Amino acid sequence: MKIVVFAAVALLLGGCTTGPVTQSGKDTYIMSATRCGACAPVQGYVTQQAGLYCTNLGKNLVVRSITGNNLQPWVPGNATIVFSCLNSDDPAYKLPDAGATPIQEH
Repeated sequence: MKIVVFAAVALLLGGCTTGPVTQSGKDTYIMSATRCGACAPVQGYVTQQAGLYCTNLGKNLVVRSITGNNLQPWVPGNATIVFSCLNSDDPAYKLPDAGATPIQEH
């Protein structure tokens, strides 16, 4: 019985891997991860790791896309994030003013 419980725990905890951050363009990167069923959701995990990567560069995270599955908690989930690390003054980082009046077509 102990072997069955140990095997079940090993299956749930196994497979928690994170691939390297790979540059895919100017200021743009890709990272993939697989997380075990007992781990935090994989899409949140890759977003957190991408944010830390950008912070270490002294820049800000901009998520371009996240793909994968999130079948947890029963089986490992995987995700791939494409993100950019941008300076605060980069026009691609700046968001429109939330208080701006929307353009209306007539």
